[in-house]
Amino acid sequence: MAEQERVLLARPVRYILPDDLRFEGLAPSQGKETVRIRFSRRGGTTLEIPLSAEDLALLAQCLAPLHGFPPNEIPAELEQLRRNVGFLDD
Repeated sequence: MAEQERVLLARPVRYILPDDLRFEGLAPSQGKETVRIRFSRRGGTTLEIPLSAEDLALLAQCLAPLHGFPPNEIPAELEQLRRNVGFLDD
């Protein structure tokens, strides 16, 4: 059985996700959100991030410029987008 932990994001705390997360795909909605994005870790732990329609649209807009780039070129393209478009920096 999968381990489930709920993280309340309403508090003004910044969360850093583990570096070993692997994107698995889209998970079925549980009725409160439009879609869930599923990630997994070694050892069988999964993470699902629920997204509203508005959040999904914003994510798609941010990622659209990366469409068609091979994975090895994406880091450089992201850096270019940060400089030109003004992605949020730490």
